[in-house]
Amino acid sequence: MQTGFMSDTELLKWLAEHLTSRFAEAGEELTGATPPSDEQLGKLLSHLKQSEPAAAATAAIRRLSPHPALAAKAAVETFNKGIWRRRLSVMELLETWKAPSTGLDPWRPETITPERIKALVDWAGKAAGAKQPTTRPGRRLSNEELQQARQELARLVGE
Repeated sequence: MQTGFMSDTELLKWLAEHLTSRFAEAGEELTGATPPSDEQLGKLLSHLKQSEPAAAATAAIRRLSPHPALAAKAAVETFNKGIWRRRLSVMELLETWKAPSTGLDPWRPETITPERIKALVDWAGKAAGAKQPTTRPGRRLSNEELQQARQELARLVGE
């Protein structure tokens, strides 16, 4: 058990060691650095569908976040057919992707209207047609990406 202050570098190293082993049994879909394959996409979305520990859902969200062109349609389908727990996880993705999710509240089913679902479906169709961004291994995080990573780490540590 780690106690006390850690620098950013030490914390990232500690989390990489402990979280990687924690998700090792789940497979490459949670820990991979490349765009997910179709098979991995299905597995990642299943982590959002099941009543799994929040850490697995968070890892799935982290893994899917950079890939709206690959996952938007399936995520919107999951949201549309989901119960509130699934919808909460998918909402985080939709917000990350800047999808038209304003006014949607998984806790309030009356906010999930046919018009809002249609807007999501239309957006997902456009996102699926968008060019998939490429990532460069070993690149430095931007300040915004670093801030997002710190927020995600704070959420994970707070579990």
